[in-house]
Amino acid sequence: LSKLFENKHKYKSYWNCSIEKKGYAGTAILTKCSPISVSYGMNIKKHDKEGRMITLEYDKFYLVACYTPNAGEGLKRVDYRVKEWDKDFFEYINGLKNKKDVIFTGDLNVARENIDIFDPKGKEKLPGFSKMEKESFNNFLNQGLVDTFRDLHPKEQKYSFFSKRTKGKES
Repeated sequence: LSKLFENKHKYKSYWNCSIEKKGYAGTAILTKCSPISVSYGMNIKKHDKEGRMITLEYDKFYLVACYTPNAGEGLKRVDYRVKEWDKDFFEYINGLKNKKDVIFTGDLNVARENIDIFDPKGKEKLPGFSKMEKESFNNFLNQGLVDTFRDLHPKEQKYSFFSKRTKGKES
């Protein structure tokens, strides 16, 4: 796939895959603009083995692609997600932000407001919608970052994830 984009469309591609489980997690960035530098992960071993992050540095900003760990069924991984991953990721982003602007994108695995999820009633214990995950992400935004979609569309009900298992969307 990377050769197709690089040759046919003149994209450069950067890939970070899980070294722990084949086919698990991973991130990619395709770009026509060559970065100054590329880094993979946060340089923290316990996080970096899952291939969840790539950072490209450009003259005026950093571009970060992130695939935030899911809290898991029954929220079995929520403590890792909130107390370890979020804490270290937020420190990483703030460290970059102190040098130049940061644009980060990807799957952040959180629906922070009721309008971000279909029929939120009774779903407070679902991964990505738990009180702990929403509070953690809102604390991050309170450090001077912007959820651009919500900033532009503060009242619009839109969501990009739904689970058939939890009846996350009308049929």
